[in-house]
Amino acid sequence: MSRKNQIFIVAIIALVIGIAAAVPPLSYFFIDHSVDMLFKVRGDRPASPDILFLYIDADDITALSGWPISRDYYGYLIYLLKKAGVRTVVIDILFATPHHRYFEYDKALAEFMHSAHNVILPFAIADSDFNTSEHLSSAASLQRPIKPFRDAAAAMGFANLANEPLVRRSPLMVQYQDTVMASLGLEAAAHFLLGDSVHFKPTRHGILMENGRKVINIPTDIKHRLYLNHFRDIHQFSLSLVDALKILQSHPDTINFRDKLVFLGVTAPGNAPQKMTPLHNAFPASLIHLTAAENIIESNYLRLTPSWLALLLSIGAGMTGFLLHNLPRKTSYILLASISIFYPAITYYIFKFIFIVLPIFPPLTAFTICAALPFIFSTHQRLESETALRKLYQQQTEEKQLQLSQSEESLRQIHAQLQNHHALSHESQRLIFEKESEIYRLEQQLKDLQAASVSAKSQISTAFPHIIHAGDSKLIPLLELVVKIGADDIPVLLTGETGVGKELFARAIHQAGKRVKNPFIAVNCGALAETLLESELFGHEKGAFTGAVSQRKGRFELANEGTLFLDEITETTSAFQAKLLRVLQDGCFERLGGEKTIKTNVRIIAASSRKILQQVLQGEFREDLFYRLNGFMLELPPLRERTSDIP
Repeated sequence: MSRKNQIFIVAIIALVIGIAAAVPPLSYFFIDHSVDMLFKVRGDRPASPDILFLYIDADDITALSGWPISRDYYGYLIYLLKKAGVRTVVIDILFATPHHRYFEYDKALAEFMHSAHNVILPFAIADSDFNTSEHLSSAASLQRPIKPFRDAAAAMGFANLANEPLVRRSPLMVQYQDTVMASLGLEAAAHFLLGDSVHFKPTRHGILMENGRKVINIPTDIKHRLYLNHFRDIHQFSLSLVDALKILQSHPDTINFRDKLVFLGVTAPGNAPQKMTPLHNAFPASLIHLTAAENIIESNYLRLTPSWLALLLSIGAGMTGFLLHNLPRKTSYILLASISIFYPAITYYIFKFIFIVLPIFPPLTAFTICAALPFIFSTHQRLESETALRKLYQQQTEEKQLQLSQSEESLRQIHAQLQNHHALSHESQRLIFEKESEIYRLEQQLKDLQAASVSAKSQISTAFPHIIHAGDSKLIPLLELVVKIGADDIPVLLTGETGVGKELFARAIHQAGKRVKNPFIAVNCGALAETLLESELFGHEKGAFTGAVSQRKGRFELANEGTLFLDEITETTSAFQAKLLRVLQDGCFERLGGEKTIKTNVRIIAASSRKILQQVLQGEFREDLFYRLNGFMLELPPLRERTSDIP
């Protein structure tokens, strides 16, 4: 393949990866998994000192006479927080119905809200799909707090979150009829930063919020969702409702509440929805809104790079990986390793300290694939050259064999013509001498061609010296396959008559693989009874059966990270096959008489001298186990078919 064609292929591969990284939905897939990985590496982060989360857990509900909590407690809390100088209060509880007994509690709570003039309440929207392809989701209907609370609240925001298994983004705006409505977190941040009378305006890639004096731009994705910068430890800024009431009532100077955003939410199991985040398996939904508000207040939300940057980085990384091979080998290897290490390190640094998410997987994928292409191209060219050379050797060998046969036939004809003459003429002697010389020359040329054509095969011979075979042996193609499958770490099934060398081939596969430095253990399944075979493979605990005087590790345990060769696998019972299948599927087992589950990681090479496919069809061997063992099948020819291998 020409250099021009190679560069064209590299450019196409890098372009395809770049387009996949720039166009939804694959772009979101790459970004989401990159962010998840970065969060796991980074771990927790400190939260803003301007926020305080008041939670209502099961103990608070018990202490305050059960759920729902009497609304006079909320009114009293609002009064105390206002007195302590809190700037914004968010109560993430949907007061959709009046109090079922004491209507005066509703009136009192509304008066406290109106007097404080800093309380944000939630409402719920129905039949809204935040995953729609539209730029702005629309709501069919609303479930809002009762009218006295709506009139008294400083603002209201929707509390719905996208129906995703893992919360990475928070929707900030929704369309209801002719009105654009903000989320609870956005309303909380807007009131904290700008006070009352805040107006929101969605743009193509963000949201503008302004109060006539100041304008703040919040970058979002095209669907007006904020990419959240999550935290893990909520105890650094949280307090239970009961403790907060006690402190505010008796020791208000213990905690500085002034100019804070206080967010009240329910965390009691069964009373509040839980969401999964990159840092939490169960995170209260209220804290998702608080995270959004905190991100907006501190401007530490995650910022995504433009789609065209992922495209350019992927193309540039792919071409760089390919062109590095023009440098000296040592220099190219150093640069390949350096780029593979430093680019992820740079993306992590920018994520942690600047909150920008650079593309990770697409550029690295393009870089890795395109850096490997020169090796693939050279290997392909080498194989093509070897194939062409092999064909040339074969063609020349056939021609020389034909010439040799013709010369030998010509010599026989000369001898036949002269057998009745008692004395050979000078001319006849010359003809015989020329033919004999020609035959000798052709024989030498034929030997040279045969020696050259098996030079590659001799490399196989030196790689596996313990497997005796001739230069033209039927084992040569099998040994070439051993080299290929040895590195793949897949299960191998060896078949063939007794005595063909299945264990030798199993050892050869082990030696050709990446587990060569770890144990190779062989077990003859046909030589042991079922109980003894289980003990041999799985081990046993002390006292597991009569004679088990001590604990004993099994072959699966001893061969961990290595190779386990199971000879005569078809001689096992169906019950044992079921147990073996479980180990192969789950990678774990228990010793006989034991309860502890032991994990193992072994490569299985199985062998049988029977026709295993026929046994599977007849139901004598489990079909599911057969497919587990048969990652690759090698059938070894009997010795009678390879007599040239006999010394």
